[in-house]
Amino acid sequence: MRARDTTIEELTAFKQRALSQLAAQHDESTRLRRHTQQPGAAVSLDQARAARTTVIGPC
Repeated sequence: MRARDTTIEELTAFKQRALSQLAAQHDESTRLRRHTQQPGAAVSLDQARAARTTVIGPC
């Protein structure tokens, strides 16, 4: 009985962590989606490269 109760408690805790992480990921996705929908928020990769002034490494 004790082993079964321990297993149930562990699985319940795992489920809570998983749901919490999914909710956090959903919130982050929603936030990022809203950010990219703002005018001028999205920058093309070419624009980002052109704006870079510091060279890191030998490349």
